[in-house]
Amino acid sequence: MGAMPAWCSLALTLPSPDEAWLDAFCREFFALAEYFQVQLVGGDTTKGPLSITITLQGFVPAGKALRRDGAKSGDWLYVTGNLGDATAGLDVILRDNQPQNDTEATLVERHYRSNPRVLAGQALRDIASSALDISDGLISDLPHILKASGVAAVINADALPLSEALLTYTGDREKAAKMALCSGEEYELCFTVPESHRGALDAALAHTTTPVTCIGRFAMARV
Repeated sequence: MGAMPAWCSLALTLPSPDEAWLDAFCREFFALAEYFQVQLVGGDTTKGPLSITITLQGFVPAGKALRRDGAKSGDWLYVTGNLGDATAGLDVILRDNQPQNDTEATLVERHYRSNPRVLAGQALRDIASSALDISDGLISDLPHILKASGVAAVINADALPLSEALLTYTGDREKAAKMALCSGEEYELCFTVPESHRGALDAALAHTTTPVTCIGRFAMARV
């Protein structure tokens, strides 16, 4: 939503103590928290089926939060980064758990370690008309903006940003595009930009080094 992350709470449920797993989890968790200067302020640990719940909070200037209900007919649809890698990485993990080559290793890394687009979200405050993060896949998350904003969208599947690793792994662009539409674990941003702000987009994101791709446009929803 364009906020500056500040603190979080963590609720962790484990079926039994596992020091090796906890050590690896905490190492990665606190490395990310330290990088973004986020404080762990509370939470709970309990016994039961493995479950991790993190609630993250932060600060955003009044009236500047990126919401889902601001898209208008004529706005352009963008996404950050590449889509589909995380789903392909999960495919590798579920198949035999260990990557067989550098391409598969890259995809597994993308599944386990997403890149939070914090700076990009902040840079979009005065540019984007609406936004959300892709956690369940573009094809599942985009309708949240459509419903909240009362608009429809046309997606150009040929414009979906696909990594070389994904294309190499699938060996088929159509299959890669289907993964890109359904993959969400990359947690990339999906956002909309009015025509009047489109020229300022590249300059606003320049300091973030975040790649963005225009994949479609919005239209009036049919009643």
